[in-house]
Amino acid sequence: MSTKLNDQQLDRVFSAFIHGLKDTDRDVRKSCTESLDIIATKASEKQLEEVVNAFIHGLKDEDKYIRKSCEESLGVISEKLNEKQLENAIHTLIDGFKDKDKDVRESCARSLGVISTNLTDKQLEG
Repeated sequence: MSTKLNDQQLDRVFSAFIHGLKDTDRDVRKSCTESLDIIATKASEKQLEEVVNAFIHGLKDEDKYIRKSCEESLGVISEKLNEKQLENAIHTLIDGFKDKDKDVRESCARSLGVISTNLTDKQLEG
């Protein structure tokens, strides 16, 4: 479906899914995470940044399945990030190690693990 949308329509779809990540219903949040993961290939740079921020925020979700879904999605879309976005995502995940919630810290660690498999040696050194 996302291949048939113009830029304005795609913006509305992204906004709806990002807004859906804040829904009180766990199933809605999970569906939005999975959908964002799929349409991220069509995202503009700005949209991709919003998606990354939404997934990072999702790592703090009270539901472990949502956290896991966001963690996996971050790993998938990390290949599409530019250098600045990737650096911001990594720093945010590292900051997640300071979170009081053990599950959030574990989600951040797993996300960093997934993302690190896509990094070059130079990026890993940084």
